[in-house]
Amino acid sequence: MKNRRMKQALFPICFLWLAAALLFVACEEDEPMTPPYRQEIADLPTDARGEAQQVCLDNGTNLQLETTLSGLRPDTLYRVRVLFTEREDGRIHLTDYVPILAPEVGKYASDKIVCDPLDVVACYKSGPYVNVQLALKGSAGGVHAFGFHQTDYVRHDDGARTLHALLLHHQNNDPLYYTREVFLSLPLRPLSELLLAGRDSIAVHFHTFDGEMVYRFAL
Repeated sequence: MKNRRMKQALFPICFLWLAAALLFVACEEDEPMTPPYRQEIADLPTDARGEAQQVCLDNGTNLQLETTLSGLRPDTLYRVRVLFTEREDGRIHLTDYVPILAPEVGKYASDKIVCDPLDVVACYKSGPYVNVQLALKGSAGGVHAFGFHQTDYVRHDDGARTLHALLLHHQNNDPLYYTREVFLSLPLRPLSELLLAGRDSIAVHFHTFDGEMVYRFAL
């Protein structure tokens, strides 16, 4: 009896799925497809009026905004995570944008070198940045602090150089209640006097719950 009931239940589900598929095909013939959404980490520059008219991707592509953003800080380069669709005229419709931290590598005082553990979801070089995706544990209202500390600058026998940067993370005693996603970017342009593209490299160190992780990238 149980098998019989299961078979009877399956038939209406399959029928409804088939009907929905046919309806989708019919609509697809009459209506244009919705443009796909894209999500990128990019630069958002503002002019002297605090307005932004374009998004600059890490590959050098500049995308013009459909609508100018206003009310931002004048003459500022924001690092943002953007969600958008592309229009037929080449401009983009910006659905959402969220500023993310992009701290430059520096040398911090000893009392500021705090490395509370976290998890690294992804770390990759993208144009003039190293982008980092973190899984951070804390409470809903917790405030965490971040930075990149230069720990070493190694000159190799072949003349190449490697700069070592450590991600600083101050938990501020925030309880480890929830896991949330956090994005950071490490800007490489300010390191041009120390590192030469095509010869040198950067190593980014993280203190995780599983120990130290290191990501190395050629410039």
